[in-house]
Amino acid sequence: MKSYLKLYTIYALRIFLRTFYIFPVKRTRLLFCSFNGNSFNCNPKYIFIHLYEEYGAELDFVWCIDDSSKIPSTYHVKCVKYLSLKHVYYLMTSKIIISNQPIEPFLPKRGSQLFINTTHGPGAYKKGGVQSTNLSKSLRYCMMKMKYIRSKMIDNVISSCKTYTDIFSTEIEYNISKDKFLPYGMPRNDIFFNCNRDAIKKKVCETLGLDGDAFMIIYAPTYRGHYNYVEDVDLGLNVQMLLDCVQDKFKKQAILLFRHHIAAKRMNVMGKNVIDVSEYQDMQELLVASDMFITDYSSCLWDFSLSYKPGFLYVPDLKKYESETDFHTPIELWPFPYSLTMNDLCWQITNYDRSKAEIKINNHLQLLGSYETGSATKKTVEFVIGNIKNS
Repeated sequence: MKSYLKLYTIYALRIFLRTFYIFPVKRTRLLFCSFNGNSFNCNPKYIFIHLYEEYGAELDFVWCIDDSSKIPSTYHVKCVKYLSLKHVYYLMTSKIIISNQPIEPFLPKRGSQLFINTTHGPGAYKKGGVQSTNLSKSLRYCMMKMKYIRSKMIDNVISSCKTYTDIFSTEIEYNISKDKFLPYGMPRNDIFFNCNRDAIKKKVCETLGLDGDAFMIIYAPTYRGHYNYVEDVDLGLNVQMLLDCVQDKFKKQAILLFRHHIAAKRMNVMGKNVIDVSEYQDMQELLVASDMFITDYSSCLWDFSLSYKPGFLYVPDLKKYESETDFHTPIELWPFPYSLTMNDLCWQITNYDRSKAEIKINNHLQLLGSYETGSATKKTVEFVIGNIKNS
């Protein structure tokens, strides 16, 4: 009953908020948002920086962000809090809306506006969402309706690979035509092709107070549950066992950087030589700086694979997770080997072979039809400017 009431409320708000149509859409105004106003990061950040540096004097930039101090003072932009009255106003008067999340279903988008969904989950891994088996019938129905409303407001989706386009254009996902998907790759992933890794590692180490020679392992598990209920889980990562194994293999002192999923703040990893980097805004900088990567089902494994550095999947709950969520691509075909136990994980690390690992990564990127070339930001900016000039 609560789910249906929420759906009726959404329909009512969509009608009421059309009163904002009295305000004209501003041709040169762009609204950016990342993770519902939580951060200055991900694809919107990299698109914004390029646009600001190239067209800053010509465009009106607005960022939806709850803490404006997260945006460097070098960028002079309007900041509004997520779902505030100002946010609603700028969302409904901006010519271009760029976000890594869908627009909230109760906010009506106007026909003259262009919404580019940059997404934040590249590749094609876990299903989740309305496809999760642990949802009630009524909740699944309402989620499908809300997904439909959101999809109708999407004008374009930035795609990381052909498989992503094939899957997410279907009725069960966005239900929009394939020609709305922009085959650019993720703007945030240009960093793996064009950056100065030493400079980024130095920045990360200085921020975290680490020795630049430290062997950094980033551990970034995903959440369990669904969009309005996150399960509290313990994946049983034996930190000391892991660090000892890595140090034996690579002959360097190892540091574990733990980053919880944005929706799973209850997950925690403690121990000596462990640093919680969950508040470090830019995940891409952490991935570039790290020497090794461990996750379970997080799609950031796609991002890290582009670095060709050692990566591993620690999935002790694989059977349960797969029965509740399932995968678009079989886990055996992912870019990194998976382990069900700590002993398995340590064996994989001890027997890591770079040449074999690179072959597995290349096979995966080829299988999914990767669009990543290091030019995603440039292509997106050209697309945005072209739409503004032609409006």
